[in-house]
Amino acid sequence: MTLTHLRFQAVDILNSALVAPDGVNEFTISTAPSYYIYKQTIIVALSGVRGLVNWHKKTFAIGGVERPWAELKKHTGNPLSSKFRIWHWSDLHYTVRYARDPDGEMRYTVRYTREDGKWLREPEAAVTDLARLSPIVSHFFQGPENATLYLSPKLEESERMFLLLVLVTSETRQRDNV
Repeated sequence: MTLTHLRFQAVDILNSALVAPDGVNEFTISTAPSYYIYKQTIIVALSGVRGLVNWHKKTFAIGGVERPWAELKKHTGNPLSSKFRIWHWSDLHYTVRYARDPDGEMRYTVRYTREDGKWLREPEAAVTDLARLSPIVSHFFQGPENATLYLSPKLEESERMFLLLVLVTSETRQRDNV
């Protein structure tokens, strides 16, 4: 199954539209400015589903339901490896991994997982990817390449919103810690 390709319209993923190849704005992301910390990021889908990241309280909200990150996220594996998390919004669990792909690019990959952290595999590993985020790529002599997001079309709207909240938050925190 091929993933739906979306490109961030702006370099700043916290204030951007996510645009499909046909030019349709699938998601709009906006973040309230603040002096020291982001206040909140609002994501609105074309379908009308709304998601919110409250940076100060460290919570996500989808459709008015707010939950803390600590309740939704679990660290697994080697304590020295901070690039591997299990997230869940409902009874579905997702493994979010930030690692170098075979092509040498750092990328986030999301797959369904069991609660114990084992990835659920289909005959081909690439088929199991639910989402991928390729962060912005900076070039020395030319402008940067905007981030790209790939989402599985089989995801429900609330799943798509949750994964987008997780990926945008993860990339922002990764970028700010570098």
